[in-house]
Amino acid sequence: MKKLPSIVILVTLGFLSSCGPSAKETEDRKVADSIRFADSLSMVMAQQQQIADSIAKTQTEGRSIDSIAHQDSIRKNLKGNNNTKGKPKPKIVEFPWPPPKSSAFIVIDDTYIKNKSKHQFLKDVAEKLNIALLKCGYSERSYYHIPGGFVLVTRIEQIENDGSPKKDSKARWSVNYQLPKIVDFNTLIRTIFIAQPGRFRVIVFAVTNQFVPSSNTVMPKKDAINLVNGGAPVLIPQIGDSVLTEDHHCCAYIYEYEQLSTKDNPVFVSTSAIPGMQHLEKTNILRKLENKN
Repeated sequence: MKKLPSIVILVTLGFLSSCGPSAKETEDRKVADSIRFADSLSMVMAQQQQIADSIAKTQTEGRSIDSIAHQDSIRKNLKGNNNTKGKPKPKIVEFPWPPPKSSAFIVIDDTYIKNKSKHQFLKDVAEKLNIALLKCGYSERSYYHIPGGFVLVTRIEQIENDGSPKKDSKARWSVNYQLPKIVDFNTLIRTIFIAQPGRFRVIVFAVTNQFVPSSNTVMPKKDAINLVNGGAPVLIPQIGDSVLTEDHHCCAYIYEYEQLSTKDNPVFVSTSAIPGMQHLEKTNILRKLENKN
């Protein structure tokens, strides 16, 4: 009878051992659990990738829509997304493009307007031109929009035969032809026997990546006079914030007019006797652009 408890214990242990999973079953279960976990992880990662792709697609479409809207705002003379309700929208005035026929022109070397050491925008070029013009006496300027960039126009001025601005400030900025002042006998003789035509000039700086040949349209002097008052006094952000690329260049168009006497009407000079380079050299604009001081 004393052996009976021992026998019962042994039988119970054997029964429990026979009912539990074998080592092989346990290993198979672990493998199956690992496979299920791996499958679940793959599904989660795939869902996350789908979400990321969806977000990226939405952002790309958003940028594309914003870009289209930005271009539309320029074309429709609207300020765009930065306007607040009730705030007046600055008007963008278009310069005739292709440009009217000029008397002379010159493509300004990129070294005068570009800085290769840093990222630049169109407003950076406008600032360089503004500073140079101001130092050369051109205090009145005006901006216009053209495809791919902008135009900067100077006030009409009177010039000498070699392209230099009139030294007398009043004579330089007068829109009316005046006979030369009689300061000595030689001046008197030249005034009487030698025609002293009045010469007028407007300089148009075009900065763009979409240059086209000039048209055959002639711009009358009265229209040239009004250019400085017809555009914007500053370069508006939706134009100035555009990136300056390697395809952007600056071309100076010279519009020259001649008036033989106070009784004659001014006539557009189809081909200036002065090359475009000399026009800019005589104004000192190139030197000011080059020195940057």
